[in-house]
Amino acid sequence: MNPLPNEAYQAVQERLSKLSPSVPFEQIWDRHRQAKRPRRSRTAIRFAVPALALSLVVVLLAWGSLSPAVGAAFNRIPFIEMLIKKGGYNNGLGEIERLHLSEPVEKVVTDRNIQLTVVEAFYDGVQIAVSYRVDYLKEDAITEQDVGVYYHMGIQGAEPTMMATHENTITGDRTFVGTILISLTGAEMPDRPVLQLDINRIGKTSGNWNVAVPLSAKRSAPNTKTFHPGIEASVGDHRFRVEKVTITPVTTLVVVRSDDNELAYRLEDDLETRLYDAGGGGAISGEKELHFDPPAEINARPRYLTLLVTGNRSGGGENHTENRTAAYNGQIPLELAGNGGGSVVIRDVAFLADRTEVEYDASDAANQRPMLYLVDATGKTYSPIGNPVRTATDRFSFRLTYPKVESEGLQFTMTLDVPDEAPLEPKRVKIPLSW
Repeated sequence: MNPLPNEAYQAVQERLSKLSPSVPFEQIWDRHRQAKRPRRSRTAIRFAVPALALSLVVVLLAWGSLSPAVGAAFNRIPFIEMLIKKGGYNNGLGEIERLHLSEPVEKVVTDRNIQLTVVEAFYDGVQIAVSYRVDYLKEDAITEQDVGVYYHMGIQGAEPTMMATHENTITGDRTFVGTILISLTGAEMPDRPVLQLDINRIGKTSGNWNVAVPLSAKRSAPNTKTFHPGIEASVGDHRFRVEKVTITPVTTLVVVRSDDNELAYRLEDDLETRLYDAGGGGAISGEKELHFDPPAEINARPRYLTLLVTGNRSGGGENHTENRTAAYNGQIPLELAGNGGGSVVIRDVAFLADRTEVEYDASDAANQRPMLYLVDATGKTYSPIGNPVRTATDRFSFRLTYPKVESEGLQFTMTLDVPDEAPLEPKRVKIPLSW
């Protein structure tokens, strides 16, 4: 429950979101996407709170005397939003903060004059997101070398395969925050799982910050549904069976049993909206767990999903790339030629205080995810943050979000990945969903 009146809460959250920087990243397109590998972030970005930010002062004056929680709300760090902006993770993660799905933890461990606070944890049975704050109690000012959390992890009483990645951001002279994102595969989880984080180093300092983090899915459970289709099909000589589909507010899990772990899978809803690979997952003993984005908010309960399955093709043709460009001079729509004789029509561009949003229509499903970049007047290229979000059910309309870009001299560049020979048609497996 929000501790503030709704207007105050929204105003504070909006101001907090504008404090986190937009960091461009190269979007990894489908043919290059793999499960995310563990990596360690060394990026240090310092928040600068605008002096006398009028809108925030108004909020504090208006509601400060009504609730002591105003200060807590102001100090709350938008952990997941920062993770998405810095790492380019799947769109479903944004639901964690939008729907307040994390549970407060507030576990504190201090060693070597460094204090680790586990602030909150999200869990839905498929993924874990643990957000933390690190305070150096005696350092004058930390540097990038002081940022980073090194750990071993496990689930008490279970042995799932766990794949983790995380991002960190410096937020003060002696403080940084971060989120560890963990994908789970290959084991039944306890009813009340506990994540054990054994942390033996923070930054360049060795020590002991071991912590047990209780996990709860009670906030995500009301909007989580599991189906057991039991549908069998084949691609060439290889048979497979769709064992289970679990849809949470953050992830769509598809479990497939097959005699060929090299089969490739894609997923779309009943409107042909692509649900993109969310990373993680894995294969154990002939069973493959696939992680995708959740269904779009505009079609949150599709009548069915379609699994598109392809096998390996030896000696297959190569692809080549072609670029399409269009200069933005304030006039829209702008049309760019797409794949297979289709098109992408840019119908609106919003230049906001902290981001740029592009609305577009695709002529068909094949062109719904264009490799669309923004190029500013200096020649700097901006990639989208996250995947396209569908905005209409009767046509292929989508929204892409980019870092803040100036409108003057702006150019759109769309890269087409063109196959040199017709690709094999995938096997389409319809999975009915009984909600």
